[in-house]
Amino acid sequence: YKPSRPQTRCHLLPPILANSRDPPTSMQFKSSIFIILASFVAASQQASCHMGSPAQPSLDQQSMHSCLTGYRTDNWDGMDCGGRTWYKGEMNGWKTPQTCYDACATCISEAIDNNVDEVQCDQWVGIIECWIGFN
Repeated sequence: YKPSRPQTRCHLLPPILANSRDPPTSMQFKSSIFIILASFVAASQQASCHMGSPAQPSLDQQSMHSCLTGYRTDNWDGMDCGGRTWYKGEMNGWKTPQTCYDACATCISEAIDNNVDEVQCDQWVGIIECWIGFN
């Protein structure tokens, strides 16, 4: 009779963690580059929102929200609405005015709720940019 030994399972570490003194393989290097680039693209897709000072006189917030809703058009034209001049634009081939609006609508809505006299939202994807705002 032999006593049974508990079975041991061996869990291998991924090669990149197994021995840090070994040089990275081509696949590890490519994976690292992909992760870095993916992080950069994700970070570069953030919209930045620049709000001005409190508006004097106060904004007609209901009217301004209606202006914002109506500004999701298929063109890059500006407009006068709610007592403000609205604008949007693009550089280097931004896909559509609607995607610019979608990226920036929350920023503009918050600016209206905060009763500011001007706001500009800038959205970047790599070197491609769009902006939307009012003053």
